[in-house]
Amino acid sequence: MKNKIDISIITLNYQEAVLTKLLIESLLASEGVYYEIIVIDNSCKEKDKLLLSTIKHKNVHVFFMSENLGCARGYNTGIGKARGEYIFILNNDTVIKDKMALFKMKQFMDIHKSVAVIQPKIKSFKNPTYYEYAGAAGGYIDVLGYPFCRGRIFNILEEDRGQYNNVTEITWASTCAFFAKKSVLERAGLFDPIYFAYAEEVDMCLKLWKMGYRVLFFPDTTVYHKGEVSWKKVRGRKTFLIHRNHLILYFKCLPLKYVLPLLPYRIFLEFLSIIFYIFNKSILHIIPVGFSYLAVVVLLPKIITKRLKFFQSGIINAPLYKGSIVFDYFVKKKKLFSDVNI
Repeated sequence: MKNKIDISIITLNYQEAVLTKLLIESLLASEGVYYEIIVIDNSCKEKDKLLLSTIKHKNVHVFFMSENLGCARGYNTGIGKARGEYIFILNNDTVIKDKMALFKMKQFMDIHKSVAVIQPKIKSFKNPTYYEYAGAAGGYIDVLGYPFCRGRIFNILEEDRGQYNNVTEITWASTCAFFAKKSVLERAGLFDPIYFAYAEEVDMCLKLWKMGYRVLFFPDTTVYHKGEVSWKKVRGRKTFLIHRNHLILYFKCLPLKYVLPLLPYRIFLEFLSIIFYIFNKSILHIIPVGFSYLAVVVLLPKIITKRLKFFQSGIINAPLYKGSIVFDYFVKKKKLFSDVNI
């Protein structure tokens, strides 16, 4: 009789098979649970296929895509193939050093039935005493749709001195390390493919909060992240997606009581971002930003349709930050999460 799978670990590969293999090797040291590792290869590169095909382990399953599905569709594809009760989405440029990490997260989720998602600490692989940009100690969002984290506001990264060593409610968990109940993700309709990459996890977590579930930061495990390795090759694409997707999120998922009165302020901040790129001589970012605005205009009918469906029932009871993190950071000089009154 085959053992029941407790956890399906899902990671996406995009032209970084060496890193993906290192992640798998760190995961294969895990103890205390039955798990499988699902690799969705988005690279469509023969060299990646050759290297990933050399991984011969009963717990590892590699699936080669004929196109780059992006993150949202890639995760959904992995979830569709998963057999575990829990899903653990991990960036392929991460490493887990604690062999009991999977057991600790499963044990916590088994006890806390109202929790849909937990996020472990995400710390820097290069500077392991510091939090890492992609999630740090859990994410929040302000009323203008700008995300930030405990331990990371914009580009300021805090040292981990134990200041966030408490289980606490967060608005969103990063898909850099996203541990969730599979049945709940399926009930939520999985990740919205409109995002492709970036902000899909914020959308999902807001949906889960609206469904009556909770999203928590779980400090008892740590994931070490090397940081946007694949995106360094396509920085213009990244700039486009970040600006486009956070506007999609703003129009789709935030309550009208914030969207309508604060829209002029949000437009003003978008204008300032262009000035910022010019001032910092980042001219190559300006064109992607312009195209991101055009894309939102083109997608607006679809976004409105998605919004109507999103708000059909329930209200968002997630911990939203009622202020503006942009104003607090740049004007009030609040650089640390401890300076922000959540």
